[in-house]
Amino acid sequence: MVLEAVHALSGAQRPTSVNDIARELGVDQSGASRMIARTEQLGLVTRRSAGRVGAASSVTITAAGEELLRQAHVWQDEVARSLTADWPDEDVRTFSTLMDRLVKAQAALDASTRPK
Repeated sequence: MVLEAVHALSGAQRPTSVNDIARELGVDQSGASRMIARTEQLGLVTRRSAGRVGAASSVTITAAGEELLRQAHVWQDEVARSLTADWPDEDVRTFSTLMDRLVKAQAALDASTRPK
């Protein structure tokens, strides 16, 4: 979940903070911090201090985290293809179009509620 959150937030104009990840995941800051710490222990993300006392730390995905995320997305695609294998092509296209619209709507909502 942490990898997906950092990935989703990676297009922001600023570093991804613990609070950003907490909002993305719908958890409190301490819960997100614990999740990030575990993900960091696994070598999937790095957390770096912003360099100033009291400044938020920045979380980035490591090469191992990028590879795990890539593999997870391949698996998700394979499962989706398997679940829709007996669907007519038109239904698959419609489903894909609607899912894209849903994801874009969620991203727009998230962007509009994220602090600048």
